[in-house]
Formats: sequence, structure tokens, C-alpha cells
Amino acid sequence: MALEVVGSSPIIRPRNYFKKRRYCRFSFYNLFMFNPIRRNRNIGRKGFGRGKDNKMVVPDDRIPVSNVDVQVVTVDGRSLTVIKQPLLPGFQYYVRTDEVAPLLERAGEDAAGIEFVIFRQPTKKREQLLPVWAAYWPKFEFRGRAGAAIIISAINASKTLKWPLSLTPEDERELHELKAEGRKVMKHDRYYGISMASEAIKRTQLGRSIPHEIGHHVAAASNIAHQNSEEFAVAYARKNKERYSMSGRNAGWRL
Repeated sequence: MALEVVGSSPIIRPRNYFKKRRYCRFSFYNLFMFNPIRRNRNIGRKGFGRGKDNKMVVPDDRIPVSNVDVQVVTVDGRSLTVIKQPLLPGFQYYVRTDEVAPLLERAGEDAAGIEFVIFRQPTKKREQLLPVWAAYWPKFEFRGRAGAAIIISAINASKTLKWPLSLTPEDERELHELKAEGRKVMKHDRYYGISMASEAIKRTQLGRSIPHEIGHHVAAASNIAHQNSEEFAVAYARKNKERYSMSGRNAGWRL
């Protein structure tokens, strides 16, 4: 390595000290300038890995296939597998199978490819971090069958939903729709308290959630980009509101 003498000082350093900061392991820079006492600035911070092991997340999104109630029904000439998980104390399924089937019949070709309806009991972490009325899975496999699935969540009506006072425009529209479906919304000092009436839960899941998830299925079948799927599903549910709420034989309810 070429060296240079800085003035009359006996300090010796590499010639391109200010141009190249990469040196070999046994260079003069590491020998004279490395300070083992100096603290790494990333220690104790998120970039160094702090908190990754104890971060609270939903660990797994799979449906346990043991200890479930399985039923096969016929909807519009197609077989539909209904999977129902056992309930925890305080939870209840507010939607029945004979109420979901008429909605899939009215969907017609839009529901082609939906092979499963899953009544899911949410875990404690999911209830705290990611509570949903319903969900859509484009791929699900169970006992040799594969296809799309609509998930309907069990709800604990004894608990009150708490929303922050600062809401986005989308959250404000959702709050107005929850009021229109029969819920009581109380404004407190730091949050909105939303009651969970049983009839209101049924209106939400049958009237908006299931058509919304069918809209996700139509978006997936139409190869719509994932980032635009949510907007498409919201527009689909609003556009077909009367289609899924029309009364008729075996209809579970009327909006």
C-alpha cells in the first residue's frame, strides 16, 4: 500500500484516505483509527432489529381443518362447501347458510368459482389487530377441492367498537353506513363508541360485506390490479345493492 507523510507529523495514513474509505482488515486505518469503545448508533433502534421478536402480529391466516362442521349444499346447480368453526364464549354467527345461499344465487356468473363459505372464529390477536365482518380468499384447498372462499366472521355483540375521533373520508362514510344499519354511535372525549346490535350485524354482513367480497372475486376473475381491487369491490357492492337485497323465496332478509 502506498503511504504518505502528512507534513512533519509522524502520523502515517493511506494516500487516498479522503477518496476511498474501504480498506482491508489489517490496514493502518483499522490499526490506528478504529475505536472499539465507540457505540454503534443502530443499537437499540428499529433498524437494528429491536422489537421484531415481540411485535404483535397475526401469526397465521390458515383455517384449522380439525374439529370443524362441514356441509355441502347446492347453489344454482353448483356444489358449495360450508365450513363452520366452533365458537368461543361470547361469539355468535349472525348469518345462516340458508341466508348466504340466495345471495350467491342472485350473483349468478359473478359467483362462479366460489367453492367455499367459511364461518370463521377469529383469534384474540385477529380480533384486536384485524377485525373484519367478512373476507375473501382467491385460493383455498380443503379435502381435495380448490377454489375461492368467502369468510364470514363470528362477532361478539357484547363488546363496543371504539373508533378514533380523527377519521378519513372513507371512515366517515363507513360510520354513516353503520348508523343507517341500526347501530348507536356515541361520541366520547377521545373515541366513538359503536354498539353491536344483532340485527345490525346481520344487515352489515348480508347487505354489504358478502356483496363486497363477491366484488373482490369479480375483480380477481377480471385480472384487475390488486391496488384497485378494493375500490372496485366497493363500487360493485353499491351498484348491485338492489340486486342483493330484493325479496324472494328463501331470501334471508330484505334491506
